[in-house]
Amino acid sequence: MASDQVTPGLLDRASASSELGAEWRRLTRAATVIAIITSPAPFFWYHNAQGWGLAWSLVATFFTVIAFRGLVDLLTRRLLPWPSLYGTDDADLKEEDVVSRRRASREESLELALYTFKYWPNINSVVTLLPPDKTRRPAFLFRRRKLQSQLSTPLEATLPNHELVSTDAITESEAATVQQLTEGSIFLSSFSQTPNGHTLLLLGTGNQ
Repeated sequence: MASDQVTPGLLDRASASSELGAEWRRLTRAATVIAIITSPAPFFWYHNAQGWGLAWSLVATFFTVIAFRGLVDLLTRRLLPWPSLYGTDDADLKEEDVVSRRRASREESLELALYTFKYWPNINSVVTLLPPDKTRRPAFLFRRRKLQSQLSTPLEATLPNHELVSTDAITESEAATVQQLTEGSIFLSSFSQTPNGHTLLLLGTGNQ
């Protein structure tokens, strides 16, 4: 017989997860502000110390800021707890949390590609690496021509403006849009070193 009784401690875990999510939003906003404030430093180094042209210095600075933000996310997610439902033993809730995380990763990747294409017209491809899944390392490869119709309209018309793309902020219709726009863009990635010491990123198909 069904019961409306709430499992003891479940609300406490949900409340803690919500509070942790708010702390994450504040942390990511602070990291973004720091990256923007310090962006003149790498630009000065590229433009003056290395003697690069204005355009290349701006491009390099942009990707330096993106790399810094990605590094902050990587380190904090390894060192700090991530808001989730892993405090419960319910297998269905755990599976739902995994699916929600994948949705968030897809949307973050698509959002990065759209903003890059929108404000950097000379960039035609964007690759994002996703967290490894057991022995696989998935990645998205976005091409400008496939997102041209979305770029001709305000980006908010495609993806709502979230302060942080969290697992509980994505609606079903939004997830369907992301799924449609990322279909066929996911690959398996690996790294290979050339004889001259350079590192290549390899993208291939496989069971995703």
